Amino acid sequence: MFGKGHNTKDGESGAVTVFLILILAVMFGFIAVFIDYARIAALHVQTERLTHAAVRSVMSAYDPTLQQEYGLFAYGEGGGEQIMVKVLNDSARRTARTETLPLMNMKLDSSSLQMERELGKYAIFNEQIREEMKYKAPVDFTFEVLEKLKPLSQNMKEASHTVDLLKRLQKLYDRREAKLDDMLEKQRKAGAYMEEVRKRIIKQRGTYMPNQYIWDPLEVVADIAAQYKHYVHVYEDNKKSVDDVKIMQMEKYARRARAALDRLRQIMVQAGEEHDKLLLEAKEPLSEARQINEEMRKVIAQYKQRAANAGYDEVSAAPTPSGAGSNADPSVGSARQKAEDLLISDKEFEQWEAEIEKQRTSINTANNRITSMMRTLSFYTDPFLNADMLKQEVASTLKEIDKYLNAYAWVGPANVLDGEAKMMDTRRGPDKERKKMEKEAKNKLKQAYRIIEVLSKSKQSAEQFQNLERYYN
Repeated sequence: MFGKGHNTKDGESGAVTVFLILILAVMFGFIAVFIDYARIAALHVQTERLTHAAVRSVMSAYDPTLQQEYGLFAYGEGGGEQIMVKVLNDSARRTARTETLPLMNMKLDSSSLQMERELGKYAIFNEQIREEMKYKAPVDFTFEVLEKLKPLSQNMKEASHTVDLLKRLQKLYDRREAKLDDMLEKQRKAGAYMEEVRKRIIKQRGTYMPNQYIWDPLEVVADIAAQYKHYVHVYEDNKKSVDDVKIMQMEKYARRARAALDRLRQIMVQAGEEHDKLLLEAKEPLSEARQINEEMRKVIAQYKQRAANAGYDEVSAAPTPSGAGSNADPSVGSARQKAEDLLISDKEFEQWEAEIEKQRTSINTANNRITSMMRTLSFYTDPFLNADMLKQEVASTLKEIDKYLNAYAWVGPANVLDGEAKMMDTRRGPDKERKKMEKEAKNKLKQAYRIIEVLSKSKQSAEQFQNLERYYN
């Protein structure tokens, strides 16, 4: 009974063992199949990689001269099959290592190389050019632009500095020139007062004084000398035979002569006061113009020491294939240097100030001569004077006055103020041209505004403008 049971257990354990063996055999077979499949797949990948490596090696044997000069790739003169076989053999050669499990035992059986995509075909040739230019063109274009801009960078920097400098100088320049114009205007007004004094001496521009009768109008001082000879004649006749009419005429002559001298004296006092006042006022704008001129000098000095613009210098320092320099055009830099031509020398300011003082002393000389003439003419009732001497006294006084007027009032080559104004206009020549162009531009802008205003009132034009604006947006 016990023996039978023992046999049954031995049979069951044997069946289990057989079953396990079968399962392991199936598993080993399955794994072996997958190992072989993996080896085949790995061999396929490795073969493809070796093929690509061999092809790349063959492709690396392009003609360098053709590529460097024209950017085209073409196979050189070497043997392509030899390169390919060598690369494949070297890659498939087994390394001498011990204790390794060679998963892939491969060797080169055979290889072949066939060249395609010949450069002589237009499609291949065109494609290579496109591929070359796709990368090279932007770089070449960038270098070309840089080559163009590099020499201009210093010019642009100089132009930028010059424009900034001239913008600051323009306002100062206009203020200074306005002050100088104000100075000349005050000098001219001062000179005009002496012309009023002259009109109280004689009416006409010259010095000719024809003889007059004492019953003729006596309005100016020159009429005293012109009527004096007739006054003496009437005086002598009245001594011979006293006549009330003659006495009345002589009294009227004396009264009008005194009035003429009084008017001259009054205008002399007024003219002298206004003359000195205006010339003192003329020194104020001259001093202000000198201060502004110094401000301009400081601005120019600051811009000479101004730090360079880093952006322009980066372009100038950028390396380029040709190694072209970036020297600035001398004409551009000279524009900033010529800014100093806008300055006025201290010598000119000193000359203007000296001319104002000279104008003050010149009128004093004329006034002294007028005072001497009035002192002589105050004896207009003295019958023992010389009529020609009185005329000569008036004429010499007029010459002294005319000398002043020619220098400071009347238009002519001897006018000092006109000479100064002409020198200023010569210096302002370019600026006058600029202002003329600005004026023309403003007029053109006004015309454009008027045209736009007319168009804006037109319904059709408004619709067209809206369409245009819509397209722009």
